Amino acid sequence: MHDPMLAPLPEWTSTSLHLHRATQVLGLIQRVVLPAQPNYLHLALLPQPYGVATQPLPSGATLQLDFGAAQVRYIPAHGDSTSFALAAHSPASLLEALLHTAHHDLFAHLQPAQGTLTAALQAHAQIAEPCSAEPFAIHAKTAADYAEALAAVFIGMSQARARIGGLQTPLVIWPEHFDMATLLFHPSNSAMDAYQPHVSLGFAPFTPDQYPRPYLYGYAYPYQPDPTHTAAPLHAHWHTAGWTGLVVPYATLAAQAQPVAAVVQYCMQFYVTLTSVLQVASA
Repeated sequence: MHDPMLAPLPEWTSTSLHLHRATQVLGLIQRVVLPAQPNYLHLALLPQPYGVATQPLPSGATLQLDFGAAQVRYIPAHGDSTSFALAAHSPASLLEALLHTAHHDLFAHLQPAQGTLTAALQAHAQIAEPCSAEPFAIHAKTAADYAEALAAVFIGMSQARARIGGLQTPLVIWPEHFDMATLLFHPSNSAMDAYQPHVSLGFAPFTPDQYPRPYLYGYAYPYQPDPTHTAAPLHAHWHTAGWTGLVVPYATLAAQAQPVAAVVQYCMQFYVTLTSVLQVASA
């Protein structure tokens, strides 16, 4: 299997912010039309080689965000697709354009007495905060490189999940934080309850005021007392500001000749370390 080097991702701060905002637009639409699923999976988007997509929506349509092309595509169950160039939009105008295009397929129940479809959707979803009116600004090469990096990490994490086995959630992207993650449940947690013992493995593009660039992470819930007394794997470190978990920076992954293999190795090491400090009730 070809294992390409990860790109350095210049112009990352602006590009990641605006890719995140576009992802949140897809997430908002999906949130309104899908029924609730266990572990909030109705909120989760699907990683794709080009970027991210919604789950199949009730009409059979999907929305796709192509990072490198910097465009959103509306793919109806029947008929031609419609593309929206992010350069021509802000998050607010993109949402309104998508709602108009998909209105008859997905949102016929939205009948705004006055104002926009966006206002009606936000009222329906009980969302007070408006979408940003700042135009999208995406560095095309950086966005395309991140799609490739995300795909490589997805492959590595998927291989690690296959080795670990057991009860797991799918590897998905969460619009709120733009991270890709999975939950790995302890054998005692047969209900697959996110509030019972589990380990989470993930890949985040950034965390404001903590990590300006991507990183691989893992955490356990609940922890035994003083989990950070356990040594972190080589090239990883314990993060303790606001949340406790293991982190490997993107720069470490990008320095590897075989980054997919490195992701597999770090995920396995994270899992072994975190299960050793997982608090599990005695039988």
